[in-house]
Amino acid sequence: MVLGRRTPPVEPEVVPGSTCDPSPCEHPPRAITEKPRPANAVQATIRKRNFNTRNTPYTRANAHYRGKSSLRSSRWSYAARVSGTFRREGSARRIRTRHLVENVNELLRLPSPAPRPQSLAFDGELLWLGSLETRRIYSIDPATWSAHDETEAPGLPWGMTVAGDELFVIYGVGSDDDRLVQPYIPGRGFAGEPVRAPDGTGSQLGWDGDVLYISQWYNKRILGIDATGNVLSTIDVPHGICGQVVAEGCFYLVTTDEEETGPYWLTRVDARGGNAPVCEDLAIVPFPARALAFDGTRFWSNHRAANEIVAFARP
Repeated sequence: MVLGRRTPPVEPEVVPGSTCDPSPCEHPPRAITEKPRPANAVQATIRKRNFNTRNTPYTRANAHYRGKSSLRSSRWSYAARVSGTFRREGSARRIRTRHLVENVNELLRLPSPAPRPQSLAFDGELLWLGSLETRRIYSIDPATWSAHDETEAPGLPWGMTVAGDELFVIYGVGSDDDRLVQPYIPGRGFAGEPVRAPDGTGSQLGWDGDVLYISQWYNKRILGIDATGNVLSTIDVPHGICGQVVAEGCFYLVTTDEEETGPYWLTRVDARGGNAPVCEDLAIVPFPARALAFDGTRFWSNHRAANEIVAFARP
């Protein structure tokens, strides 16, 4: 062999009847056909996977995985979710999800001054808490964690929000747990006549400075209402809602698709500008949270089953 000169290829010797013989043989080889791949290979790959982990215990270790798997129980496709932005057929809303959704960063976990803490709000200085066990309203100083027993609620205090110098509280009455909304003035008590929530249901409240909003967990929507309870606006969201607060022009929600097993998410809904609301799951809340408050830097929520109140950083 001479360097720099290409060696001519050697033609193999063809034996008649061998596999290299191009002439017809008694048993011609079977044609190999490749299955056509679907247009969206990502969806085909995902369909082969089994994301059914409904019976998997909800723990911090599997929270990230279950955050994806639980989407199978909802009507949102995982393949579309990976792409970042999508909308459900027949819906005007859009949802964006970060590709790597991590757990919220817990900052404080403190004992609740009353068992079964449910509703929560922040007025700029104090946290306000409603207990399902005692049916009472409490004020808490976050700096000293000292609580004051304020008053008894007219029913089960499911949710509350701060509106100026007063609070709105949604509570349940009667054997059907019919939901009513009524203002509460600190130091004076409940004032005015209660207003029935739309359809008699709703569990969390939010106030944007002009409109009071009621969230309906199982209907997966936020309703803006007027002073008489008439619906002004409707915002659909992709998950059930178990916590709500309005901050910096957006709705921040605690959401879930599986109440018993989780996972739970911190979800932001931007409905500004008259465009279709954009929903984004920001982080996983690694406990079955109830209610949501914001003090300007931290979120607060109740771990009701553990009788604890948890503060975590904004993602």
